[in-house]
Amino acid sequence: MGAVTLPGSWAPVKRDPPSQASRIAAWSLKAGSTDTVLLSPQGSAIPISRDALKGFLDTFGVTDTSVEVKGWAGDMKGRRKASFILVFVGNAYVGLLSTGIEREDLVRGYDNPSLKNAGFYSRLPRAPFGSLDGSAKVRFFAIASDGKVASELSYIAQFPYER
Repeated sequence: MGAVTLPGSWAPVKRDPPSQASRIAAWSLKAGSTDTVLLSPQGSAIPISRDALKGFLDTFGVTDTSVEVKGWAGDMKGRRKASFILVFVGNAYVGLLSTGIEREDLVRGYDNPSLKNAGFYSRLPRAPFGSLDGSAKVRFFAIASDGKVASELSYIAQFPYER
């Protein structure tokens, strides 16, 4: 499958670093009786709230050796970019993505200068994603700058994986 990109989607303005996914820390998803939380490597529970942050996965492209992702995430009420993005396949932690890519389109579109560096881009190793058949559950979570709450990103309409 090639990259799926929304019409009129963005291209990085000043930089497009190969933000390496970090697999050093072991994050996890824990489903409770009424909700699901993220558990940090230190064991802290971070609640997942639908409306705490806003973000979007603009591109998700798969090759034999890599998975390319582009998007953005920010705290619209707190007027800050998200601290980072966590990637999971099922309940398995796949990686951590840095924000920091310049997105002038977000500044203009949301009239919010704090979103200037809310973009992310990474080319992740393909192997941790497994087969990525139609039943795969691939999820992206933005973590607030204070680390106290997370929200799942919104996905492009053509995103082929269960969420």
